Amino acid sequence: LLLRDCAFVATQNSAVALDGYILGKPAVLFAQSDFHHIALNVAQMGAERALALAPDHRPDFDGYLDWFLRGTSIDMMAPDADVRLLSAMQNGGWPV
Repeated sequence: LLLRDCAFVATQNSAVALDGYILGKPAVLFAQSDFHHIALNVAQMGAERALALAPDHRPDFDGYLDWFLRGTSIDMMAPDADVRLLSAMQNGGWPV
C-alpha cells in the first residue's frame, strides 16, 4: 500500500525503485543503481533539487521498462536463449 499510494520513491539503490517504475512512480536515487537511467540522481543534482523535482517527474516508464527488462535481459524461454546466454558470458570474459 505504501508504494501504491506514494508520490515518489527515495532510496539508496533498492529494487523498490524499479517496483515504483511499474506503478508509474518516479525515483530519487541517493546511490548507484542498475536502473538509474530515468531516476533523479542526487549525486548529479543534489538532494534538495532532486526531491523538489520528484513529484512532477514523469519519464517514459513503459519505454524504460521495456528496454530494461527485454532489451538488456535474456528471456530464458526464448528460442535463442542458449545462444544469447553463451554470448553474454563470452562478452563478459568468461572462458566458455
